[in-house]
Formats: sequence, C-alpha cells, structure tokens
Amino acid sequence: MKRFKKAVLAGLVCAMCCQTAFAASLSADALYDGQKNKLKITGHGTENGDVTVIILPYDEDETGLTAEKANAGSAIFNMAYLDATGNFDLQMGLKSGWKSGMYKAVIYQGDESVVLWFPYAERSQMTEPLSRINRASAGEIKNILLIDGEKLGADSEIVEKYGDTIASYLYYQRPDDGYGADSFLETYTAGLALGMLKSDVSLTQIVENLSRYIGTDSAEYASYSKAVKTELERLLRNADVKDESIADLYQTYLLLAKINAAESDIALQSVVLENKNTLELSMTAYNNLSTSYQKLFVFTTMRNQTYASYKAVREAFYAACSTAVTTGTQGGSLSGGSSGGFGGGSVSGGGTSGGIYGNVAEESGKPGSETKEPLWDVKGHWGETAVMSLVERGVLSGYPDGRFLPDANVSRAEFSKMICTAMEFGEAAWSNVFYDVGKDDWHAPYVLSLSKLGVVTGFDGRFLPESMITREDAAVILYRAMQKKGISAEEEMSFADAEVVSDYAREAVKKLAGLHVINGYEGRFAPQDHTTRAEAAAMLINMLNVLQAD
Repeated sequence: MKRFKKAVLAGLVCAMCCQTAFAASLSADALYDGQKNKLKITGHGTENGDVTVIILPYDEDETGLTAEKANAGSAIFNMAYLDATGNFDLQMGLKSGWKSGMYKAVIYQGDESVVLWFPYAERSQMTEPLSRINRASAGEIKNILLIDGEKLGADSEIVEKYGDTIASYLYYQRPDDGYGADSFLETYTAGLALGMLKSDVSLTQIVENLSRYIGTDSAEYASYSKAVKTELERLLRNADVKDESIADLYQTYLLLAKINAAESDIALQSVVLENKNTLELSMTAYNNLSTSYQKLFVFTTMRNQTYASYKAVREAFYAACSTAVTTGTQGGSLSGGSSGGFGGGSVSGGGTSGGIYGNVAEESGKPGSETKEPLWDVKGHWGETAVMSLVERGVLSGYPDGRFLPDANVSRAEFSKMICTAMEFGEAAWSNVFYDVGKDDWHAPYVLSLSKLGVVTGFDGRFLPESMITREDAAVILYRAMQKKGISAEEEMSFADAEVVSDYAREAVKKLAGLHVINGYEGRFAPQDHTTRAEAAAMLINMLNVLQAD
C-alpha cells in the first residue's frame, strides 16, 4: 500500500538592502507523531487567508477531491486558517485502518501548492522485522522489505523499483545500536530519495516531495541557477553513498556544483572565498599575492577544471596561487560593479549571473603578455552602449587583461563606489558606522559617504559589503541617490512580477520604472536576482540622463 508521514520545509527568500525582507510564498512542514497517530502541519502563506490540506496515498490523484469525496474514500480533507502574520498550525488525526506505506500531504492556497511525502507504519508491527533488519546484510534487507514491507511502511512497488539502493543505504547508514522505528523510517525514505535520483526521477521532483530527507528545502533549491541544478544532479547521481548520508552529500555536492557551474572567474572567486572555511583552505599564499589581478588569476586558472571533491578544489587553489605569483604586477583594487539579473535600463536585453569585477587600472597585468583591445568582451554585448558611455565619463573601467566582464555580479561595496563616482558624492572620512566596514577597507570612503547622506543604512550594524547586490536593492540605492539630487517621479510603472518585490523596495522600483531608469525584461523586473555589471551600467547611464535632462 502506501503511507508516508514527514515533511518538506519550504523556506522564505530574503533580500538585503537597508533591511531584511521576505518574499511571500506558501511554505509548510509536516511531522508525524506515531504515538498519537497525528500529523502536525505548520506553515506560512498569505495572512488572514486559509489553506486546504488533503492527505492520501502518495500515488493517488488528489485533483478534484472535495471534502465529501475525500472523507468518504481513502483521503482526509481539512482546512486551516492563517493568522494576521500568515502562519498556520494544524493537527490531523489519521484514519483508522490505513495500511502502512507512503502517503502525501497536499497543501493548497490559491495557485500555490506544497506536496509533502511521509511514511506511515504501525509501531507495534515494526518490532520483529526491524530486529531482522538490524542483523541483515544489504541483500537480506531488500528481501525483508519485499516480504514484510507492509509492517515497515515500505510499499512493494517502491521496493521493487528502488529496493537495491534503499537496502544498500539502510545497510551502510545503520546505527551501531540498530534502527528504532523513527530512525528506520527516516533512513528508509532518504534511501528512497537516493534510489529515485539514481533511477529515472529528476532532482527537482525529488526536492518537491522529499526535501527534508536530502537536507534542503524547496525554496532554497528553486533559487539556484539551472547550471547549478544540472551539475548538482550529475554529482549526486554518480555518488557512491556509503558512510555519508544523502543529506551530507547533498551539501557537499551543492558547493561543488556552485564551483563547477560558476559563470565567470569572479563568480568562482566569490563562491570559493565565501566558503573557504568549509573547503578548509589555507589563505596564506593567496593573501600574499600583491595585486587584485593576481588574485583573480587564481580563479581564472581554476575554472579550467571540474571538481569532484573538496580536496581537488584545495589542490587546484594552491597550485593556482603558486602560478599567480609570477602573473601580473599591476592591478588595482576592486571597486565599482553590479550584481546579476535581467537587463535593466533603456538598453534592451538581459544578463546572466556571474561574478564581480570592479574599476581597475587598464594597463596589462603580465609583462610581455599579448595586448588585446580594451574592453574586448563588451563588443556586441547588449550593454555595450551604456558601458562605453560610463567608461568615457570615467565611472567605469576594465580589467588589466582588457576584459570588462559585463555579465559578472557586483557586491554592495562595489555598487556604492559606482554610485558615489557617478553622482559625484565624493568620499567620506572614516567613522565607525558599520562593524563589517573597516578603516582600511578600499570601499569604506564610498560606503560611509552614502551612509552620511542617508542613501544606505545597513542592517543590525552591518553593511554586508561583499554580498552581491540584488536588483531591487540597487533600485532602492539609486532612487535615494536621485532624491538627494532633487529628482522625483510623478509617473509609476509596474512589472508582471511586482508582487514579489519586497515592500521596502516597491516605491523605488515603481518610481525608477516611471523614470525609465529601469525597464526590466519581457515585462518582469526579477527583483531578487543579482545585478550584472552591464545592468548596473544601464541603470547608471539612464539615471545620469535623467539628471542631465532635469
């Protein structure tokens, strides 16, 4: 039969500018209490609304089920009301006579739904077959699941299809003191997730139904790029899962997927440096490199490889640091730039996520190296006009090897310098405003200048200078900067995805759209996407045009 009681947590996406905001979406978590035979469902949705909850066998279709039909058949139908903050809490008893197996809780609100698979078994029936599971080999475990699966909550169809992987996973993950009822069900379901992944089911589908068991949540997974998802699925499919749990492997391979799928040298630099402790990197050789160009060259070198372990990343990092010592003696500090998302500004088109480069000297970094035409990677790019206009004004410049990296992401610190330079706000003297902005940091004069003007305010005493700036955060800073120059907007314009723009950014996005400083892409603004250098250039040049026309 089927039966499944557990949960999938869907988190909330948070955006950082001068405050933290969460994108509204339906999220839920379900926990089954075998002692009380109750399923506890908690979650978040639209405030003062309600959610519909249907519980039924995992392979049955819930489409069109009414309360009357559900409760008269093999399903349970219930509703929960959300409080003023959008939270709900519901406890549901399960039907007596339900057979052990895999079940699902389907939670609806409007057009959104969350499907949570969970295993169900009568604890009193599990004792004897569990005692055999705790003594068995991997092959014997599969036979026990086939013979006594109903007592253990293991559906025969699932075991027949994925039993080899499930049994192997149960064998290698078995605790020294053996499985109890709850730990068995948890491990069995994680083994099912692994078996599905190694068979014919996409990682996206597995995350939708079984995210709890692989150590993630559906909202977080949805935020990854297509390239990261594809690489993560490849790594997990090829994984030899023995001593490590699927949840631990997921986290390991997620970082490796982000490294392997990095869309630019700077994107790779950002991901590696942000995770240097997890990767157990010694930073001595890297910190001893004398120029920003040399440091970036490390990641230019590393992007030529694909990594299957943290050890491989470490070895490549150290080798690249050694090579970079002889590469480039001229460079410059990282400064202006912007993070990725869809094209902003009057220049049509869009960018892809990448890393971030700043304003750096244009001279060649390596003596004797071939000299390319400056900004050669902008030629033919949708943002070429905006970029070249800002270069002519001295707001932006390229990198020592002649690149501009139009599709690279930008940090909050870099965007601050771009705004200060473009708006001629100048540099501010040191003051201890943000505890993560140091006196000797290259970006301090620009961040503090914007802080003094009230253009940025930070969050809990932090500015988060190295975080990539989102499109909506860039809009907020741009709009406040324009207000300091006396510019206001009478017209407003909205995007098809306006409802996902954070509350604090809504006015800025509408006003800048009305001024045609931002235009979005195919009617969308993609507020939580990062801003690319080309997108930032388009926003800035449109802003300067508005200021000049006023």
